[in-house]
This record gives sequence, structure tokens and C-alpha cells, in this order.
Amino acid sequence: PSGRHHRMSVSLSLAPRDALIEEYSRVSEGSLLDIDNAARSKYIAELIAEGDLDEEELVTMFNAVAAGAEGIDIDGFVELCSRIDDLFEDDDDKEEGALEVDVDATTLATEILTIIEGKDPIRRDYDGFDEIITKVEALLLTAPVDITTLTEENIVGEWRLAYASSSSFAFNDGYTGVGKTTPGGATFVSLLQHFELKASGAKSFKVIETFATTVGGADLEVTVNGDWSIVQRTEPITRRPYILVEIKPRNVKYGLVVVDGNRVEKGWKTMRILNSLELVYLDSQLRIQRG
Repeated sequence: PSGRHHRMSVSLSLAPRDALIEEYSRVSEGSLLDIDNAARSKYIAELIAEGDLDEEELVTMFNAVAAGAEGIDIDGFVELCSRIDDLFEDDDDKEEGALEVDVDATTLATEILTIIEGKDPIRRDYDGFDEIITKVEALLLTAPVDITTLTEENIVGEWRLAYASSSSFAFNDGYTGVGKTTPGGATFVSLLQHFELKASGAKSFKVIETFATTVGGADLEVTVNGDWSIVQRTEPITRRPYILVEIKPRNVKYGLVVVDGNRVEKGWKTMRILNSLELVYLDSQLRIQRG
């Protein structure tokens, strides 16, 4: 496919893995997480304090995830939080009927794009945010990505970030975080991802992130170059197969500045949020991923 037209990319935190990783690092104290420290995490502690989760339920779920081990790693912590979330999903769905939809995937995708169009891509303080999440959840039930037919050619082309629900993305004011370090300040405007598949089989990508500068008036354009791939993984507990779109930045360029090497490949923390995301929906105009 030509893939040269502007398509939309949506990055979701329906399960905010980036926030969970940060919280795991805070409470794990550099080792496997035991049940006492798990109970100290702000997500679980709040539920216990409000009486929504009792200690017996937590012990049962923790032991199921740990499967006899002394503690759980980050994947286990994410799984534990997911199981806790499941305690509340059924009641909410029955009450509100949020996922009981009778529309096709094309209609849902169009409705999502209509709501998103013209909105700030990285901030949630507008009418319609909750509606986006509801429709995305319905879309994923109606037409989840088919990993058996997915090919690299399906990803090739240029994609514009239309919406990201990640709190980290909003905090860093974008992908690279360069806007926050710009003298006088700069505000995120847009992000384009260009995926290329060469005849040799090599896969390269370019991200162009644009900021509006406070001083001088001219836009600041940040370019990130690197490689990309699609990787199939399997959930350790449920054995559910899923696809990751992984990008590996090699260099960052803006103005007269060029940064490469380990500082980009291993040390540029703000970019990790988009560098490995599960692909959950894909058509010719809309791509949805989550971390």
C-alpha cells in the first residue's frame, strides 16, 4: 500500500502500565514485591482504605499471581492490578451498559475520530473524554486486531497522533520532552510517525514532533530516527497472544543539536512511553495501541 496519506494513531492507557511501572519501582524497594508492599501501592491502598477491597481478596489474588514464589515482578504487579480491576468491571457494565453496543466497527471508528478531531491530542480536560474511552472499549470488543493476518505492510505509512490518554505523555508535554527544556518554554503541537519498509527488508521510522515556542514565535521541530518491528508476545498467565509495535530510537535532532548513542537508545526516559505498545486495533485510517 502507498500509506502516504495521513492516518490517525491513538495511544491509550486503558490499563496505565507506565504508571504501574512507576508505582512498582516505588514500593518494591529494588526487589520482588511481597504482599505487604503491594498493599502499600497507592492504587491498592486506596481501595482497601475505602472498603472496596478487603485483605482476604488481596491475599487470594496475590497468591494466585505469585504461584508459590516469594514475590511478584512488574508483570505480576500489572496482572494483580488487572485482576483487582476485574472485580469492578462486571457491575459497572451491567449498570451503565457501556459496552452493550449494536454498531459495526467502521461506525465506531468514525465516531471516535469525530470526537477526537480538533481536540488537544495529549490532554483530557475536555468534553468527550469519557465517551472516547467507552467507544474505544466497544470497538476493541467488536473488531480486535487479527494477529494472524497482520503484516508489516499494514503499519507502513505516515500516522498522526490524534489522542493519547497517558498521564506521563501529558506530564512530559509530548514524546521527547524537549519542549520542557526549551528556553522560555514550548508547547506540544503535533506528532507524526513515518514507518518505512525497504526492499532489503530493513525497517526505519521517523518521528517528527512539533512544538510552539514561547520566545521567537517559530515552531520547534524535533526529529527522532530509528528502527521498528512488530513482535508477537504471549501473556504469562492467560497465555493470550498479542502484538507489540516496537520502535528503537537511534538519534534525536532539533535545531543544531544532535543526540545519539546510549543517551537516546537507553537513557531517554520520556520516549519509552511510545516505544513498545500493544496493537489493539488497526484499519486503513485508525491505529490504536495501549501500554
